[in-house]
Amino acid sequence: MMNTLSGGEFQAALIAGAVAQETPFLLLDEPTAHLDPHHQKNIALMLKRIHTERGVSVITVTHDINFALSVHDNVLALVDGKTVFCGTKEEFRADAVKNLSRIFSVEFRAAGGAYVIV
Repeated sequence: MMNTLSGGEFQAALIAGAVAQETPFLLLDEPTAHLDPHHQKNIALMLKRIHTERGVSVITVTHDINFALSVHDNVLALVDGKTVFCGTKEEFRADAVKNLSRIFSVEFRAAGGAYVIV
């Protein structure tokens, strides 16, 4: 039956299975990789609900900064195993151009409410 699910539905089912085990935390590696925006949003909302309603700590490893900032209150960014940022999502956003540039090793600039590569 699992083989009939879409990628997003399959990912949600895997997360639900982990939560059903009453784990105190979830450690997820790229939980929205290869998912369309609709399913990315659903997974993000699901993880936020799991944290707020069940008190489960959610830790994700991701290259998707937008996803990280939409789900988590705190961000730890590593480059080559070294910390380049550790703080709240508000602190990250306050100096987003610098933080993005350090994480991805390319120059960013703010443009119309977004951040673009220079």
